Amino acid sequence: MTRRPGLVNDLTKGHGPLGFLERKYHVVERVRSATTGQGTSLLGQAGSALTAVEGIAATLVGSLIIAFLTFFMLLEGPEWRERFRGTAAHNTVRVDGADQAETDGPFRWRDRPVARLRGFTSSTDSDAACAEHDAYRRLPSPVTHRRTVVFQKPSHWIVVDDLEGDGEHRWELRYQFAPMPVSIEADGWVRAIGPNGALLVRVLAGVPHDLRLSDGDDAPGGGWVSPAYGRRVPAPQLVVSGRSTLPRRVVTILFPVANPGAAPPELEPLLDSDFSLEGS
Repeated sequence: MTRRPGLVNDLTKGHGPLGFLERKYHVVERVRSATTGQGTSLLGQAGSALTAVEGIAATLVGSLIIAFLTFFMLLEGPEWRERFRGTAAHNTVRVDGADQAETDGPFRWRDRPVARLRGFTSSTDSDAACAEHDAYRRLPSPVTHRRTVVFQKPSHWIVVDDLEGDGEHRWELRYQFAPMPVSIEADGWVRAIGPNGALLVRVLAGVPHDLRLSDGDDAPGGGWVSPAYGRRVPAPQLVVSGRSTLPRRVVTILFPVANPGAAPPELEPLLDSDFSLEGS
């Protein structure tokens, strides 16, 4: 008996990256009907030749069905496809409710924001990268988003988001976690508990702002992740939102700890003049 390829074996048993096609759409039964019904009578073969022809027919028909159903899924869930492509589903800043790029159908983008690296430095104490993009320059009141990520060796990371522009704007900063316990504590720290410790997150903006967790919600972003094609599972997403005049700087501290119940660190030693909320 010929050994089936791994993907085919997964498909027929409802496992692996293609297993959802069998679980949801019963591909094997459709292939079986196509090959043992119309396929054999049409080809008029018998014995070992028939077996070989059925194998070829099954492969061809199965490939066609998978291609059809994959395309069907693209059409079946345009809302979910757009949600996962949208800015609100990613770890970045959204301004005035706009996405960083506008889609044009299932496979294209209407425009392509221009991003550039402003600088990178590395030393024994820290690594830092700074970049910016012009996605929000298309707004009626244009905004430039610049992000600096600093690794303060060996303990923690600092993410600095600068919004350059004029006037008042709504902004959202989002951090999507994997499925795990996440909580907002009374002192403003956010604690995400994983299998090997915890990640402590603190966001500073210099102006009043809201912190909330979204987990499997219907709102854009909404706290969802996709571990495999055709699957989505709820997972906590931290949403930090505010409304303020620009320029505006938002600083995030990411501090991993081995003990999930460890007390958060003092803020002042973690921030120097380079990360002042007044700077930009």
